[in-house]
Amino acid sequence: MKQLLDDEIRYDGSRSAALLEMLREFVRNSCAGRRCPSHWQLAGKYNVSRSTVEKVYQQLAIEGLVEQRRGSGTFVAGRRVVHFLMPGADLLTRQDSNGVTVRQRLEGCVTAARERGMSVELMYLSPQDDALNLDCRMLANLNASAMVVLQDWFFTAFPVLAQRALRCALISSGNVPYGAAQHIRQWQQLLIDRGGGVQRALELLYAAGCRRVAIAGHYIDYCRAWELTAYRKFVQEHNMPCLELVLKWECSSYDGQWRQAVRQLYMTGKFDGLLIFCREYLAAQHSLHEFLGLPESVRLLAWNFYPELAPGVPPVGSFNPPNRQLGYDAVTRMLDDTRSCRKNIYKVQFENLPPDLQEICDKLSGTTDAQLPGD
Repeated sequence: MKQLLDDEIRYDGSRSAALLEMLREFVRNSCAGRRCPSHWQLAGKYNVSRSTVEKVYQQLAIEGLVEQRRGSGTFVAGRRVVHFLMPGADLLTRQDSNGVTVRQRLEGCVTAARERGMSVELMYLSPQDDALNLDCRMLANLNASAMVVLQDWFFTAFPVLAQRALRCALISSGNVPYGAAQHIRQWQQLLIDRGGGVQRALELLYAAGCRRVAIAGHYIDYCRAWELTAYRKFVQEHNMPCLELVLKWECSSYDGQWRQAVRQLYMTGKFDGLLIFCREYLAAQHSLHEFLGLPESVRLLAWNFYPELAPGVPPVGSFNPPNRQLGYDAVTRMLDDTRSCRKNIYKVQFENLPPDLQEICDKLSGTTDAQLPGD
């Protein structure tokens, strides 16, 4: 479809009749809930009065094609539903970082949908909670105007989504295999800058005086290993030792084995800063320093630390994806930005930083690596 605001109208009759037909085509090729061009946009683009635009929109409203909301604008009418893809229903109640992440993103989706007079429906594609074994038959029942929000662990559903020509928003941490995205014709990719998050965390520790920073976690080498790649580049550029530790991810290894491995790395590397990447280490009852067997002098930053999962642990400095914003933007971008394969990169957010680190973090905003204090 030619974009309404990008093409000139060739008037065969009255300008209002031509504008009416163009807007009908716009509606036919749009999903329910999409914002229509404003009165002043149409009036200026097509050289008609705003009263003419108002009459055209009133006619479309009579035909049931659009809805006019005072103070908000005009929107494509229809059953306004956003489908939020999930593996199994238990994910919403799980007490781990995966559960919190999904709940926060869903909260953002619901907020954006309510603002547009829409609703959100959950679709469970894997009763066994297996992202590689999805039942995509439910997707076949969606109409062509349906909107779908999915996480990057649903990449195997891409061909089905493309066949249905559905409008999609993908919240991705960069784990989608090369070539899978080509199946989607109209989609928005909200990409979490995992490597950039590590870079900014290292810059913060470096500016705080840390010169021997270690990295440890149970998924730092997962898929494309964004975390390890960013870490290795940083320590090489700053002539720092490379201290890496890939931890086991089985639940049985979240206790003594983790503590022993991290402690051993500290004894051999004597690091003064640590980036800890883990999800279920929150079995700790006191502090992460005590849990990992580290002295308080070690600066510690965590990835995906959610205080609600660790009520007995004091707040820990962390850098996390802006999950609620990701969910909110997934819905709004599907409605307002119809350009295909649009990518937006999101930086991580620093949370629970102690006052001295927070002050350094504020000073580092907008600086480059070459400008770091201490060089």
